Amino acid sequence: MGGRDREDEALAVDHAGVEVRRWDPMAEEPEIEASRAEPLQLERRHLLLQDDLHPGQDLLRLGEQRPERAHRGGGGEPQGDASRTPVVDPSHEVRQRLRLRQEAARLHLQGLAGGRERRALRRALEEQGARQGLQPLDPAGQWRLRHRQPLGGTTEMALVGDGDEGGEAVQREFHAEKVSKYAKRVLDGHHSTFLQCSPPRSVVEVTRPMETAMKRRTALIAPLTGALLLAGCSGMTSQAQVAQLPRTDQSLDIWQRKAPNTPSDMIGQELVAAFTAKTGIKAELTSLSQDFELKLQQRAVQRNLPDIVINDTAQLGTMQTQGLLREIDRDEIEGASDLHERAWDGATGYDGRTYGVPMTAHTVALFNRRDWREKLGIAVPESWDDLVDMWTAYTTEDPDGTGKQVAGIAIAGTTKRGYVSWNTSSFFWSGGGEYVEETKGGLRSAIADDGSIQALTWIRDLACDSAVIQPGASSQDTGGSKDTFLAGRAGSFLVAPYELPIIRETLGDAFEVLTPPPGPTGLTTLAEGNNLYLMAGSDSNEAQQAFAEFVISPEGQAIGMAGDRDGNLVRLPVNTTVDMMDTRTDREWEHFQEIYDRYGRYVPAVPNWNPFLQGSATTINALISDCSLDVGAEAEKLHASFTAALEEQGALA
Repeated sequence: MGGRDREDEALAVDHAGVEVRRWDPMAEEPEIEASRAEPLQLERRHLLLQDDLHPGQDLLRLGEQRPERAHRGGGGEPQGDASRTPVVDPSHEVRQRLRLRQEAARLHLQGLAGGRERRALRRALEEQGARQGLQPLDPAGQWRLRHRQPLGGTTEMALVGDGDEGGEAVQREFHAEKVSKYAKRVLDGHHSTFLQCSPPRSVVEVTRPMETAMKRRTALIAPLTGALLLAGCSGMTSQAQVAQLPRTDQSLDIWQRKAPNTPSDMIGQELVAAFTAKTGIKAELTSLSQDFELKLQQRAVQRNLPDIVINDTAQLGTMQTQGLLREIDRDEIEGASDLHERAWDGATGYDGRTYGVPMTAHTVALFNRRDWREKLGIAVPESWDDLVDMWTAYTTEDPDGTGKQVAGIAIAGTTKRGYVSWNTSSFFWSGGGEYVEETKGGLRSAIADDGSIQALTWIRDLACDSAVIQPGASSQDTGGSKDTFLAGRAGSFLVAPYELPIIRETLGDAFEVLTPPPGPTGLTTLAEGNNLYLMAGSDSNEAQQAFAEFVISPEGQAIGMAGDRDGNLVRLPVNTTVDMMDTRTDREWEHFQEIYDRYGRYVPAVPNWNPFLQGSATTINALISDCSLDVGAEAEKLHASFTAALEEQGALA
């Protein structure tokens, strides 16, 4: 840090100008004036509520008083994803946390010489976690760690979540944050450690510039926030300095973002078993769905990342900026030249370098009730006007003959994991919208440009004008909207081909897969997929590469496609030498392949896509939940958020 001692009162400045000052855990406990206690409004679950953190709002803004949010929909309970949280007395909460963390720090500084002290530290941490409604981590029991980590300093302590849903909210908002500028300089410089971690500190003191001096205050951040700030501080040595095991001793710890004990988990186990049988390299697969990124951060803090992570293409920027990924040299990967060049786009970072190996690709198409359309005598829609007319007919002309009200289209409208932005991005692009625009000097926000406002207006009007989307869409994820479609409560469902087997099994020949009609600027569909991420810090680099080469081979791709079975891991093969109809019988897979080849587009390559995903999701969710909102005004707010995010990430033109 400019030659200054890391142990003095140096300041680390985060992306929004927050000064993070090291706090001595043994210092005298601060007094909190009664006059300041009420405005602080520290809340037990503030970090765990996704809608309490609006686009561009900092994760650390615990100390600011949040205004009452008006209920949407003209009164009654809040609609959409709105949440309310009870307020607790901050002085009591802060004192309890300080006391417990100080006790933990005291025991640590004594060297943890004996088992009694170690158990005392564990009890202190677990008590502190219980008081926050959080669950202490048992890594060995929960995630099949190969190397049990000894209890140690802050860098080896696991992060904790508050149950599945709450923890997921934390990890989503955490991904909306950038590591500190100092941290990024270290990561970019390929130092011997990702971050030079200081000795354990119990509380982070944060001072944020406020609009007025009256609002300027110090926030005492809960230890969870401090842990999140240290998530990038894994202390793990960089790739070049990790001693490699002999090839015969190398093994793999592999994670995939799938629910355990599901068809996807079973197919994954088959894939890993086939790899071991072919190469002799031992490998263990762990499937995780809830809190995936949060648990990955926990393993980073423990200096024990998995060797391979199978994750979304959209997560590349997040993991790369945190320094978790090995850079990939395509020339060293056997079979890399056989892969679809568009799939490599999804494995390329903002800096133009490759940080993953494509495993599978897909795009979206419109699943539609063929029987309803034909009963009403409606032709296949060829324009957006035709599309809205068909959906309107579904809502007004009793297409199923039951007399019950149905929707035109089922949309996943929740902000959870950015679902509503993901679900509407194809319409957004086809309507002339752009999230960011590339210029000679970098990127600029384009979310408030005329084309973007027109596209957002069309999406909003599906709820507020033609009213063709399902009731409660703003709180439904993909699973809920799929159930709406399968139950015959909506006529269309825009989704990727991984839902094809279950829809075919449920509806038989009553549905069809349609190429979405072009919008005002043509047709663009969201391209996505999963990459194989070779994680930094592994002592088994040869095994990592061998697994990647096996998965992209014709044999590995065929196992991942799993025929017409539900739970396939390879939706569209990325290996161009593979004919998927040698494995599958449902010809609709070819339809998706054609759409991907002609119209597929991956999300923009920015250092960290999550702030843009979550920010746009929050805005779109608000627009379909509250029809009184002005689209242009909301787009301008989002534009300011996007611009700030680009500046934080060093990508602003």
